[in-house]
Amino acid sequence: MGIRAKISLIILMTLVVMGAIQFWVAQRVIKADLAKSEAILAQSQICAFESALEGRLQSLVKLASKQTYWGSGPGPARVAPAGESLPEDLLVENDLKAVAVTDSKGAIVWGVSVDMGDRGLRPLPAGFRDYLLQEGRRLETAGQAFVAKGILRLPDGFHLLAAHPVRLDQSETPEWGFVFLLSRFDREEIARLPLPPGTHVDLWPADGVNLPPDARAAVIAITGGDRYYNSVSPEGDQSWGYTVRPDLFGRPSLLARIVQPARFPRETARSGKVMLIHFAVTGALLLIITLIMMNRTVTIRLATLTDDIRRIRQGGKASERVGARGRDEISVLADSMNTMLAAIDEAQWRLSEREVYFRSLIARSHDALIICDANLQLVFASPSVQRLTGYSPAELAGRDLRLLFISEELHRVEQAVEQMLAKPDENIMIEVRIRHRDGSERVFEAIGSNHLADPAVAGFVINARDVTDRKEAEAALQRSYEEMESKVETRTAELSAANERLTSEMVERERIHENLVRLERAIANITLGITVT
Repeated sequence: MGIRAKISLIILMTLVVMGAIQFWVAQRVIKADLAKSEAILAQSQICAFESALEGRLQSLVKLASKQTYWGSGPGPARVAPAGESLPEDLLVENDLKAVAVTDSKGAIVWGVSVDMGDRGLRPLPAGFRDYLLQEGRRLETAGQAFVAKGILRLPDGFHLLAAHPVRLDQSETPEWGFVFLLSRFDREEIARLPLPPGTHVDLWPADGVNLPPDARAAVIAITGGDRYYNSVSPEGDQSWGYTVRPDLFGRPSLLARIVQPARFPRETARSGKVMLIHFAVTGALLLIITLIMMNRTVTIRLATLTDDIRRIRQGGKASERVGARGRDEISVLADSMNTMLAAIDEAQWRLSEREVYFRSLIARSHDALIICDANLQLVFASPSVQRLTGYSPAELAGRDLRLLFISEELHRVEQAVEQMLAKPDENIMIEVRIRHRDGSERVFEAIGSNHLADPAVAGFVINARDVTDRKEAEAALQRSYEEMESKVETRTAELSAANERLTSEMVERERIHENLVRLERAIANITLGITVT
C-alpha cells in the first residue's frame, strides 16, 4: 500500500470516527431534548386529566351545595334543590349512584342509591355505608365548614365523592349535617373527560400492593413530594404520565396512568437519518477537499522525496542530495536527510581513507594477517601471505589451513585451537612448521586470538611470521658456540698439562736448590774443620 493510500485511509478512518462520535453525541442530545419534550407533553396530559377530573368534582360539590334536607313536617324526608326534585330525579338526571345524609357526628340519617337499569331506588351500597360510618369521627372533627371532594374506592370500582354541609331541619337554629353525592368513575365517565384522541387512562388503588413496577415507582415519587411522574413504555411507543388523587380527607386513593402514543420516536428516527446523511455528505466533501490539499501539499512532495531516497539508495552515492524547499515539516525532513547524507559521505570518505591506510600497512607488513573460521577455513589473508607461503590469498580462500602444516605439527595446531576456544580473552602463541609451495619447510611463529563472538570478525585472527632464517641463524650460532666450547676445553686441557709440568719443574728446582744449599753448608763445615785442625 502506497503512502497516498495510507494517508487516505487514515483520513477516512479519522473522519468516520469523528463523524460517529458527533452523530452519537447529537443523537444523545436530540434524544434528551425529545425526552424532555415528551415529559412536558405527558405533564400537559396529566394537567388536562386533573383539570377535567377537578371540573367534574367541582360540579358535584356545586350540586351538593344546592341540596336541602328536612326531615320534619308532612311528607317523606328528602333531599332536593329547594325541595323541587325528588331523589330519583336527582340521581338520574345528574348521573349519581347514591345520595346520603349524615348528622354532624357522621351517623347516617338518610340515603338512597339508584339502579341505572330500572331506575329504581335502592338502599345505600354496603361499602359506601361502611365508609361513612368509619369516617364519622373525622366528620365530627371537621365541623360545619367541611366541604370536600375526592375519590372513593368501593368493591365495584372507583367513584367520585363530594361532601357539603346541609340543614337537617327548618327551625331558626337548625341542626346541621352533611350531604354526600356519589358518582360513578368508570371508563364511560373517563371517556366523557376532554382528553386528546388516542389517550386512555389506567386506574389503580394508590395503596395497592400488586402495582406494576412503573406504577409503584410513580406512587413513591409523587407521595414523596414530586407533583408529576412520567415514563415511557418498554417498547418506546407510549408515553405514560402518572397522578395520585386523594379521598375526602387527603389520603392517596387513586393512581391514574394517562397513556398516550409517544409522539417523538418518528422524529428521533427521522432526525437520526437526516443527521447521518448530513454527516456522510459533509464527511465526503471534507475527505475530498482534504485529499486534494494533502495531495498538493504532502503526498506529491513525499512521493518526490521517496523517489530521491530510492535513487540514492540504488546508486549508493551518499554525495547526492534530496530536494528541499520550503519551511514546513517535509522540508525539515529533507534537510535532515541531506545532513545525514553529508555525514555518511564524510564517514565513507574517512572510512575509505582508513581502509587504504590499513591496506597499505597490511600489504607492506612482513607478517601475514589471517582470519579463519572455527573449522580453520580461510576467510581472509593479507597479501604478504603469498611471499611467506608461495600461495596467493585467492588460492587459499575457503581452504582448510591444516593442508599447509606438516603432518607432525597437526596435533600442536589442534591444541592451540582448543586453547583459543577455552580462553577467548588470551593470545595463544605457537611455533609450527609448514610446507612452502616450493616444497621446502618453513618455520612460522603465530599468535592467535578468538574473535568468534565479534559479529564483525566471527573467526580466529592469526598473525604469523616466517622465522626460518632466524631459526637457522640460531642453529649456526649454536654450532659455533659448541665448536668454541670444544676448542676452549682443548686449550684448557693443554694449559692444565703445561701448568702441571711447570709446577713439577718448579718443585724439582726447589728440591735441587735445597740440596745445593745443604751441599754448600756441608762443604762449608768441612772447610771450617780443616782450617781448625
